[in-house]
Amino acid sequence: MDMIGFDPRGVRDKVKFILTLTRLCWTVNAFVTIAAVWLHHYAIAAVSAFSLVMSIIVSATIHKIHQAITPPKIYAKPYLEDRHGSV
Repeated sequence: MDMIGFDPRGVRDKVKFILTLTRLCWTVNAFVTIAAVWLHHYAIAAVSAFSLVMSIIVSATIHKIHQAITPPKIYAKPYLEDRHGSV
């Protein structure tokens, strides 16, 4: 795969945005499910609960794919000397 022009920061920002939207969907779906059960609209509650589960699965899949395609962060190791000050 040609990595010329690959922008990991742009991908990272887009993935964060998508995951934020899915978390918002979780919240809305949870409230709709609770309200539908409270109002005894079980068909709406079932659809909302199914949507909640699907959004959690999609978000987990997006997160795993993002982990797989982004290169790992490389941290510089501190310069270590031995006891006598020489390398």
